Amino acid sequence: MYYTTIAEKQIYTNQGNLIHDILNFAEESGYRSFSIRQFCEKRLQKDLSQQRKVQKTVKHLCFRNQLIQLWDDRLISSKKMDEIKAKIRAHISSNGGLTIRESKEILGQGRMRGIPILDYLDEIGFTVRVGKIRVLRKNFCTGV
Repeated sequence: MYYTTIAEKQIYTNQGNLIHDILNFAEESGYRSFSIRQFCEKRLQKDLSQQRKVQKTVKHLCFRNQLIQLWDDRLISSKKMDEIKAKIRAHISSNGGLTIRESKEILGQGRMRGIPILDYLDEIGFTVRVGKIRVLRKNFCTGV
C-alpha cells in the first residue's frame, strides 16, 4: 500500500490495530453481546475519549458484516452469530421449536441478552415467533 505521508501510515496502522482489537474482543466474548463502552473499559484502559473513534470503526465493521449490531446497541461477532444459528437450527429441527428458556441453554445467557439475539434472527428471516416459540421461517412458510 502506498502512503503519502508518515502520518497517514500511522493512522492506517492505528486503525488496523483497533479493528484487530475489536474483532478479537468480539470473538473472546463468545455468544455474549457487548457494548462499545465495555470494549473501551476493558481494552482501552477505561479511556472513554476513544469511544467516538471506536464507534466509527464498529460502524465500518458492521458494514463489512464482521460485526452485527443488535437493537439494544450491543454487538456480536458475525462468526459467533453463525454458530448460534447452527445451534438454533439443530435444536428446532430436533424439537420443533425454541422457547426463551431453551435459548438460555443454547446461548448461555438470560432473557435480557438473549432476546435481542432472537429478535435479530426474526428480523433477518431466519426464525419466526409463533406464540411463545420460535420456528425456522423456512419450515413455517412451507408448513413443514
